Amino acid sequence: MTVDEINRIEPNGSTALQIASYHNNAAIVHLLIKHGASVSIQNDSTKLTPYEETTSSYIKHLLTSTGNKAWIEWTFVDPPTRETKQIFDTELENRFHNMGLSFILNYLLNHYARGYVAKASPKSAKQIEQ
Repeated sequence: MTVDEINRIEPNGSTALQIASYHNNAAIVHLLIKHGASVSIQNDSTKLTPYEETTSSYIKHLLTSTGNKAWIEWTFVDPPTRETKQIFDTELENRFHNMGLSFILNYLLNHYARGYVAKASPKSAKQIEQ
């Protein structure tokens, strides 16, 4: 299945991950996340995420695991932006897969926020960080 198929919202307003989370099926939740299921899509009617759908602490852990690149996630609908996001995810995984989340976040702060955001703002980098 493609990621789009995995994340498709069914007629009942839920994705496969939301249904698996609601039914506390950890094996299916793990499989869906492993294959790119979005952890941030809300149910159309209840507005609940998969995390909010489950009562299982283990599934909540799976959904928030820092080892899962979907934890830091963007949700896009247009294909060109989705493709850019996939390139970004691949780069993150290739460059930082053994370095941990804190290293990645620090890298992003130093190279993006301080470098690019500061250039676009009349405030200094220190003012932005405060």
